[in-house]
Amino acid sequence: MVIKLVEVSHKHVLKKINVSIPNLIYGLLGKEKSGKTTLLKIIAGLIKPSKGEVIFESEGSSGPNHQRQRIVFIPHNYGLFEDLTVRENITFALNSSLIKEKKNVKEELLKKLIGSFNLKGLEGKKIRDINRVNKLKVALARAVAANPSAILLDEPLKGFPAYLKRTYLLKMKKLFSWLKKPVVYATTDFEEVAYLASNIAILYKGEIILEGPPFLVKRKPKNEEIAEILGIKNLFKCEINQVKTNSLMLKCGGCRIKVNLGETVAENFPLREGEEILIGLPSEDVDIAEIAPTITGQNILEGKIVSISYVDPLFEVIVETEIGNVVSLVPAIKIFEKKLRPHMNVSAIFSYSSPIPIKTI
Repeated sequence: MVIKLVEVSHKHVLKKINVSIPNLIYGLLGKEKSGKTTLLKIIAGLIKPSKGEVIFESEGSSGPNHQRQRIVFIPHNYGLFEDLTVRENITFALNSSLIKEKKNVKEELLKKLIGSFNLKGLEGKKIRDINRVNKLKVALARAVAANPSAILLDEPLKGFPAYLKRTYLLKMKKLFSWLKKPVVYATTDFEEVAYLASNIAILYKGEIILEGPPFLVKRKPKNEEIAEILGIKNLFKCEINQVKTNSLMLKCGGCRIKVNLGETVAENFPLREGEEILIGLPSEDVDIAEIAPTITGQNILEGKIVSISYVDPLFEVIVETEIGNVVSLVPAIKIFEKKLRPHMNVSAIFSYSSPIPIKTI
C-alpha cells in the first residue's frame, strides 16, 4: 500500500504537505512542535485536515482508495490501556482484527506474540506496573496483533538511554522489514531515522522542506537551524576567497579551507568572492591525528584537544582550532591506538568534499 498526502494543511500547523509513503520505513524528522504529531494523526484519521486529503493506494488497485484503512498509531505514551494487563491489551487487538477466528486460534497467536516480544512472565501485570521499555514491547506486539495496513510511531524512543535506543532500533528495523507495510516514524533525532528509514522528510515550521535518503538530506541543510536538526555540530563562518566551477577556497580565521562543490550547491544560492558563507562539517567526517598526514585532498586544522567524552558508542573529541572548536566522533579503538588525551596537540583532518556550504551571509 502507498499512502499519499495531497495538499494537506491544518490550521496554522501544517502547510500544503505533499508526500508519497510506500511500503517502506519513512522517517519524519523535526523539532518539537513542528507538526509531526498532527501529521501522524491526520494519516491515522484521528484529525481531519483543514485542506487536502489522504489517499491510500493498494497494490494492483485501479485507482485511489479513500476508505478508512486499519492504521495503527503509537503515540509517545504508547496509548495502552493502563488498567488492563499485558495479555488483555494484546487480546483487545487480536479480537478486533480476527473477529471470525475461533478462540483457540487467537490464544495460539497471543502465545506467539508474548514469546516473540519477550513478554513472558509479564502477561498478568497491569500496564501501569511495568516500565517504559516493556510498554514499548506491548505496544509493538499489539500493533502486529491488529494486522495493520500501516503503522505510525510518534517518538517511541524518547528518553531511552543510547544503548537501549540501539537495541530497539535494530529490533524495530527487523520487525518492520518483516511486516512489509508502510511505517512512518517521527522523531527529533536524526540518528534514529538515519538508521531506520529508507527515506526521510524534514518537517520545518509546518512544511516539508527536504526529502530523500538520509545521507543525501544531511548534505542539503538550508539554514543553521536545519543543520542542527540534522545533527551537524560544526558550523563556521568563512569568507569566500575564490570561486571555481567545482570548488571554493575559503578563508576561515587564519586558515584556508578548500570545498569541493556538489552538483546542486551552486543552484541553491549565489557564490561570490568576498562574501561570508556558513559551512557545516559533519563530526563523523573529521579524523584526529597527532601528526598531520602528507596526503593530498585533505583540509588540515592544527589545534589542541579540549575534551574527550564518551557518547555511546563513540567518543566525542573537541579540538580547539583557529576557526573555533571542531567536534569529531572517534571509535574507542582509535582513542587508545593514537593515545588521544586532553591538552594534546593534534590535527583535525577532513576531505575537501566534507564541508557543506549552507548559506551566504
